[in-house]
Amino acid sequence: MIALAAALRFGWAGVNSFAGDEARISLDALRMHDEFVMAGQQSSVNIPFLPLSVWVYALPYRLSNDPLFATQFTAALNVLAVIGVLALGRKWHPGAGWIAALFLAAAPYGVFYARSIWQPNLLAPLATLWLGLAYLAVTQSGRPRSAAIAACVAVGLSVVQVHFAGVAFVLGTAYLFFRLRWYKSLIPVIIGAAVALIFALPYLYYITVIDPNVLARFGSVAGGEVAYSLDGFANLTRLALNWDWGYLGQGDYDTYGRDPFAPLLVGLLLLNGAIGLVRELVTGWRRTRDHEHPDEEKPVGERSEDPTPPPAPPRIQGGETEKAPPVEGLEMGRGALLAEFVLLLLLISPLAFLRHSSPVLIHYQLIALPATALLVGAGMIRARAETQLLTAAVAVTVAVVWTLQAVNTLNYAALNRPPNSALSSILRESRDVAYGSEAPVLMFTHGDVAAIDGEVAVFETLLWDQPHRVINGDVLLILPSEPTTLIATLAPFQMWEELVAAGLAVDVREFPRREGALPFMTTRYDGVSDPQGFTALDPVAFADGTTLEGWRVRWVGSRFRVSTLWRVGDLTTTSVVQQFHHLRNADTREGEPFMGSDVPLSIHTWRSGDRVIVMADFFDVPPGDGYTLDIGHYTLPDLQRITRADGETFVRVDVTVPPP
Repeated sequence: MIALAAALRFGWAGVNSFAGDEARISLDALRMHDEFVMAGQQSSVNIPFLPLSVWVYALPYRLSNDPLFATQFTAALNVLAVIGVLALGRKWHPGAGWIAALFLAAAPYGVFYARSIWQPNLLAPLATLWLGLAYLAVTQSGRPRSAAIAACVAVGLSVVQVHFAGVAFVLGTAYLFFRLRWYKSLIPVIIGAAVALIFALPYLYYITVIDPNVLARFGSVAGGEVAYSLDGFANLTRLALNWDWGYLGQGDYDTYGRDPFAPLLVGLLLLNGAIGLVRELVTGWRRTRDHEHPDEEKPVGERSEDPTPPPAPPRIQGGETEKAPPVEGLEMGRGALLAEFVLLLLLISPLAFLRHSSPVLIHYQLIALPATALLVGAGMIRARAETQLLTAAVAVTVAVVWTLQAVNTLNYAALNRPPNSALSSILRESRDVAYGSEAPVLMFTHGDVAAIDGEVAVFETLLWDQPHRVINGDVLLILPSEPTTLIATLAPFQMWEELVAAGLAVDVREFPRREGALPFMTTRYDGVSDPQGFTALDPVAFADGTTLEGWRVRWVGSRFRVSTLWRVGDLTTTSVVQQFHHLRNADTREGEPFMGSDVPLSIHTWRSGDRVIVMADFFDVPPGDGYTLDIGHYTLPDLQRITRADGETFVRVDVTVPPP
C-alpha cells in the first residue's frame, strides 16, 4: 500500500500541475530566503491567505530552489497520511488498517490532490495528524497525554492558517475540548492555543498595520450574501465515492471520472464500513453505560455492595490488548473513541459550510479524505471472516481499477495537453526550457506581474537563482547590452515576430511541449547586433531617461504595426509609464487623432544600456499617404506627458500605410 501510494504520487515526475497558484506559493516561499512573509497569496474571495502554507513550503525551498523538490515534498506528506491511516486503522483491526491505507493510496482524489504545490493539498495530511493526536490524547497518560492535547489544539487552530477551509478544525477542536473534558487540563490547551496564536500574529500585524484594507474585505465577505446549502455534503459524497475526478487529469477528455463501476463498489464498501463504525460506537456506548450503572441488570442479591465500579477488563481487539482509556469519565474503549473521531472528521467540514458566502468547492472537503478511507476500513471491525474476506476482495478490485485509471491518465497527460484540466500546464515543460537555457535569460510572456499573470509567476520561480527578467512580450522586445538568451512562450507572439523582422532570430532552438501545444522558442542575442529595418531618427531624448532612435511600420497579418526603437539610459522615474501612438490623417492634424494605441512600457523591467522595441497594433487602417504619427510617453495615474529636452512632449513622423 505504501509503495503504491508513493508510486502514484512521486511517479511521472514533472507531470505535475504548475501554474499561477503553485508558482505564487513558491515565489512567496522563495522570498523567505531574504524576508519574512506575513501574508500569503490572494484567495478566491480577494482576501490574502495567512502565511502558514508559505512557511511550510519554505522548508523544501530552503533545501532546493527546484519546484520539483517542493512538489515531491507535497507527495511525501500525503504518503505519510497513508501511513497514518494505516496506523490508526490497525487500532481497530490489522485488516482495517491495510484496507483503509489501500483505499487512500489508490483513491484518485487522494492521488491527484497530492501531486502539486497547493494549500488544499496539505489538508489531508494535517487532518490525519490532527486525528492521530486526538487519539493519542485519550490513549496516553501523564506528560505524553498533555503533549498530545497541546499539539492537537495547536494543529486544530492552525489549519485555518493554511487554508480557510481549515475553519472546520476549529469546530472539531471545540468539540474535543468539551467531549474529552480538556477544561480539566487547561495548561496544555492554553499552550496549544498560544502556539496557534503566535503563528497568526504576523498576519494580524499585516492586516491591521500594513494593509488595513484587508479588514474591510473581511467585513465585505462576512456581510455579503449568505447561502444555506448541503453543497458540503454533496462534495463529501463525491469525495468518498471518488466520483467525477477525471477532470483533474484529463479535463474535457475525461473518460474515467464518471465510470460507475468503481463508485458502485465503493458505495458497498462505505455502507459496510458505516455498519462497522456504528457497531463499534454502540459497543462503546454500552460499555460506558455498564461502567456507569454496573448493577443495573443484576438481580438484587447479586448487586455489588461496593459503590465503586470494577475496572473494565482488557479486551482483545485486532491482536492488540485494549485497555480502558486513561481519561476520567470516558470508558468507551479506544476503538469506539477512534470511531467517534472518524465520524467527527467526516462531518465537521460539510457542517462548517452549511452556511457560506462563497462557493463550496470540493477541495474544501479534502479534510475528510482520511476519514473516508478509515470508514472503508471500519468494515473489518468485528465482522465475520467471510465478510472480511469479501471486503478485502472488493477493496483490492477497486484499488486495481483506480490504479489503472490513474496510470492511464498520467500517461495521457504526459503526452497530450488536456484542456480545462489541472494538468494543462505541467512543471516538466516550463522547467525544461528554464533549466535548459544559458543565463542570463530574458523570458517573454503575456505579462510581467506575477500577482496577475500566472506564467510570469512560473518563470520567476524557475529562474529564481539565475540572472533573469520576465518581460511583457505582447508589446516589448528588449535587447540587452550583454549576451543573453531570449525565450518566447511560442513563435506566434509579438516579440518573436519583431525579433524575426529585425533579423535577430539566429541559432533558434525549440523546446517541444505536449501534443496540442506549440513549443517554446529560444535564441541567443549577442548584446551588440543592431535590429534591422528601422527608419533612423536623430536621437530624441526624453526626460524619463529614454531616447527614441528609430521607427518602422508594416502589416503583420491583419494588424498594422508601429514599432519604435529606443535606447535606455539612466531611468529617472519609478512611475507607471505608457507610450502613446496617435495616428493622424489630413483631417485630424490637431485635436483628437484619427486612431490611437497606448501600450504599457513596464519600465521596471528596463535596464540602462538596453535597446527596446515597443510595438503598437492598429486594425482597419485605410492604405495611403498623408498620415502622421505622434509618439511619446505619459505617466499614470496623473496622465502627465514626459517632456523632451526641448520642452516638446512627442515626436511626429510622416507615415505611409501600404496595402495589407
